[in-house]
Amino acid sequence: MSYAEPFVDGLQHGWAKQYTRKGRLLIANPYVRGTGTDYFCNSQGELQEEHPVVDRRLSGFDRWWTDRTSVHEETHYVAGEKHGIVRHWSGGKLSPEYPKYFVNGEEVSRERYLEAARRDPTLPAHRPEDDSPERTLPERFLELRRRALKRSRAR
Repeated sequence: MSYAEPFVDGLQHGWAKQYTRKGRLLIANPYVRGTGTDYFCNSQGELQEEHPVVDRRLSGFDRWWTDRTSVHEETHYVAGEKHGIVRHWSGGKLSPEYPKYFVNGEEVSRERYLEAARRDPTLPAHRPEDDSPERTLPERFLELRRRALKRSRAR
């Protein structure tokens, strides 16, 4: 696979593109001055990694996908620091030491996290159903993937 990422003044800016070894476009991700989401695909165009970035720093749910319906790792960031819930699954089951809770990069107890989340809107709510690895593919990823397929067929 190959990649092409445009930079302006040291920041990703423009369309970052991922290609198969044969040169077929898999996906193109837009960036504006270091802000965007990196969707990394396998050679079949299936989502493997999802990395949201704001001003060059991870911000949002960083996910590592197992297949079209589930993830095996998920970490919430704000401005490059763990700030939320971290989960890891093995064999489709939540690993024993997870979920872990972070506030401003510091690991805290579940109780401290829940208390902080009531006051801080940037902390995601703790929902027991999110302890399942099942996720829905991001609509933006699906849109960008359709666009890439259309472009590669038009050539």
